[in-house]
Amino acid sequence: MMVMKVEDFTQIEMTEQGVYRMVPENQLRILLAVSEQDVLPHLIQTYGTLLRVFRGIKNLNQCELSKQIGMERKVIYLLEENKTSKPKIETHTKLTTILGSEFDLLARKLNFID
Repeated sequence: MMVMKVEDFTQIEMTEQGVYRMVPENQLRILLAVSEQDVLPHLIQTYGTLLRVFRGIKNLNQCELSKQIGMERKVIYLLEENKTSKPKIETHTKLTTILGSEFDLLARKLNFID
């Protein structure tokens, strides 16, 4: 198995949230498969964190994502800042259409969605 270093991943800076590293999708799948049971629940403890990570993967800011799902930016902000307990299922479904089935799968595995 090839060992990867942080420097191997493209760095992006999101003025709202800080610095992130872009992970190629094939590598993300490997990381998620390896860490799903041990590490992932400790790294992603809220729906808001999961949303922020997937939004970063898609290289979208809050405004862009909110426009794509037809909702106000405040909805994304409130979810990411954990100001709401759980998203409405309609909101989660709209987010899944943009962020992908992996987003939905992880949200359900981590018990963020019933």
